[in-house]
Order: sequence, then C-alpha cells, then structure tokens
Amino acid sequence: MSSSDAVEKEANKKALRKYLELVEFFTKVLVALYEQNDKPSSALEFIQQKLGGPSVSDYKKLQSEKSDLQIKDNEVFAKHQGTLRENFYMIGWNGNGVYRVLKIDQLDASELNLSEDFTAYTKKECYELLKRIHKENKATGGLKFVTLCYGIIGFIKFLGPYYMLRDLQHFKFKR
Repeated sequence: MSSSDAVEKEANKKALRKYLELVEFFTKVLVALYEQNDKPSSALEFIQQKLGGPSVSDYKKLQSEKSDLQIKDNEVFAKHQGTLRENFYMIGWNGNGVYRVLKIDQLDASELNLSEDFTAYTKKECYELLKRIHKENKATGGLKFVTLCYGIIGFIKFLGPYYMLRDLQHFKFKR
C-alpha cells in the first residue's frame, strides 16, 4: 500500500469518526425527547434548544434585526456611492527595475474584481501609464497617491465592501 493510500485511508477513518460522533449526539437528543415526561409542544424547538440554537422567536427577532441592518447598510452605500472611486491601481516593483500594475475595480463594492496587467514595465513606462490614466480621469479627480506598502496580505469582507490588508512595514531577513 502506497503512502497516498494510507493517507486517504486515515482521512476516511477520521471522517467516519466525526460522522459517528454526530450520529451519537443526535441520538442522545432524540432519546432525551423520547424520555421527556412533559412532551414539548414543538419537537423542533426542543431539538433546537438541545443543539444550542436560538428559539423560533429569537430567530425571527434576529432576522428582523438583520433586515433592518441591511436596509441601513444599503442607504449608507447609496449615499456614498457617487463619491467612491471606480478603480484602485497598485504598482508593484521587484527591485530589479520591473514594474507591474494591479487594477482593483471598485464599481461594485460587494464584489472583489482584480485584474493583473502581465506587462512588465520599466520605471519610465510605468510613470507614463500612470500619467495617461491620470489625464483620462482628470474630470473625476484623477489619480491620487494613497499609501506606500510592501505587499498585499489579503482581502477581507465585512458587512459590504472588501478591505485590503497591506504590509506597511518592511523587514529584512537574514539568510
């Protein structure tokens, strides 16, 4: 038996153990329902309570609160939509004179749209490209420098738009 077969077999055993634990847990909940002297009016609510979920009334209250927050979020987004910039450009440099451009489309804040320009630019070519983009967008304010960073860590989404996590400190590591 190869090592990949052994790894797959172990993964299957682990999945089966988790499944059996889940079956055992549900069996205990159903036995508790069966042994209940005063039968609850709703078996579903009893099971939800035993599983640690909210009651039906709490769930409806949470749904209503979520709906209210979504309406509020949409209102705030609509209010500021005209002031959002449509594109965010990030310039990357490899330290050897090669520049690359990453465009982040912000037209729809609920989606993350990245497009990487695979062209390798020189410093002068990159400067000319940015100058052209600035000129074409002068009516809406043109390009503005936002920040210097040393890399993108990732993107995270909260209630609406995505947020970019950046590395703002540069550390040199000894090899």
